[in-house]
Amino acid sequence: MTALNKLTLKEIQFIKSTFTREEKASLQQSFNFIKHKKLVISVQSNSIVLNFEDIVCCQAEGNYTLIFSKSGKKYIVSRTLKWVLRQLDHTFVRVHRSHVVNMLHVTKLNVMDGIINTISQRAIPVSRAYKKKVVELFKAY
Repeated sequence: MTALNKLTLKEIQFIKSTFTREEKASLQQSFNFIKHKKLVISVQSNSIVLNFEDIVCCQAEGNYTLIFSKSGKKYIVSRTLKWVLRQLDHTFVRVHRSHVVNMLHVTKLNVMDGIINTISQRAIPVSRAYKKKVVELFKAY
């Protein structure tokens, strides 16, 4: 059960009264895509829908984020990594200030070197600040 399913009637009424019609529509769309495990991104004036399971990792490039898919495609999104991570579910973990990885696509964790390898042969650095959390999550997956 997701947090969205646990909202009380009072909380739902608060949300309805707080936001404008456009903001409500945007929130509803975001909730629906999280529920269905899809991410909608805008790339060169086109909207693309990516399934969460097709996303291997994300990398920050200033105020842009590079999203790498299982098929080898790379998408450049004009959103911050923080924003992208908020749209994704619990299988995505921040492993570095500029990297998020889908734990379902991790094939190897080298703790000594601080490197995660993914199914797409990408080597992603793990910072010291995130290392303990990443090791615990790697054991869980």
